[in-house]
Amino acid sequence: MSIFKEYDIGIGRKVVRETLRIKRDIVGAFDKLKFRQIQKRYDKQWPAQLTLTSGAKSTSKKIAIFVLYQPEGLRCSIYDTCKHLSDNGYGVLIVSNCPLTPQDKRKLSTHVFHICERPNYGYDAGAYRDGAKLLPHLGLRPSHVVLLNDSIWFPLLRSNDRLSQLENQNSGFGGLVRKTKAKEDKKAGQETAGFIEAYFYHANLSTKNSLEDFVTHWNDLPLTVGRQGLRESRISQSYLKANDPLTALVSRTRFLTAVATLSNEELRKVLEYGAYPVAELRTAGQKLLQKASDNVWREDVLRHVETTVNRYPFYGAFIYASENQFSLGFLKRTRTPLFDETRRAYLRAVSAGDLPTPSETVLAEIESLVTKH
Repeated sequence: MSIFKEYDIGIGRKVVRETLRIKRDIVGAFDKLKFRQIQKRYDKQWPAQLTLTSGAKSTSKKIAIFVLYQPEGLRCSIYDTCKHLSDNGYGVLIVSNCPLTPQDKRKLSTHVFHICERPNYGYDAGAYRDGAKLLPHLGLRPSHVVLLNDSIWFPLLRSNDRLSQLENQNSGFGGLVRKTKAKEDKKAGQETAGFIEAYFYHANLSTKNSLEDFVTHWNDLPLTVGRQGLRESRISQSYLKANDPLTALVSRTRFLTAVATLSNEELRKVLEYGAYPVAELRTAGQKLLQKASDNVWREDVLRHVETTVNRYPFYGAFIYASENQFSLGFLKRTRTPLFDETRRAYLRAVSAGDLPTPSETVLAEIESLVTKH
């Protein structure tokens, strides 16, 4: 929450804030024009900037565009993800935002049908965009497309069935998680459209012209050279402007509804494996664990959970409840105070037997990252 909304900051601070905002808007407008010209040059040269390599696997009516950025070499879990996608009927198209070593490319080619190496222009959005444009370029007309990146471990369990659930539930564009703003939801009296979180998208392209529409959405997406102007919501907003609904398996609202049905015993586990990036929420959770489980306690816990997930992603703050209720089967690799704590909480829950043990490869990588940091 912004400090400017919590305290009377005084006229001096307000002047500084507004001056910085005006400067940011002016610079942003200039950057927008500059980036637009760069994007035109990039598109005019396309696909000359790409290095394309055929893999050993055959294509499929379902395609997964798997985006990587691992300049120090590929993690072992990448191959597990490729195998899971392949086992679920997806042909894997790798789009790497950096060059791959000959050894990594050779090993990766046995798990996928195509590899694309590109300059890291536009970051993940740029890689998704190039992947989408490659579909017709390679002569593909898939019925389903998944777009995911290596910022997550997925799946945690080999038995994960979220892909089939998305295929059965989603008739247009969607993904694993919908993100909305709590204030906007409250003001509207319902869950607002929000946007699909960008580490995992799914598109159903089984209807006429849906592939062309899908490629157009990505082709029209403004990109950036640097991190200025990066906004995760842009592709979702593109669909909403076209009056296409967004479908997600889980959202904060659905998470809170599910938590409210848990027993008091389960709510204690929700708190026990809570991950808090700030002392205020951590202290509140610890105090609740020390109290008796009566009706007042239950109401306080549910209020605490809601307060927390109004500020932080539910799958980060309460990984036990997220996986226990929805089995989304992913864990963020992002290096932030929240997700550093999430990974520790996840390992505690696995060690105690309260969450199932992931694959050996994924478990080793999570433990290594926790130990390192």
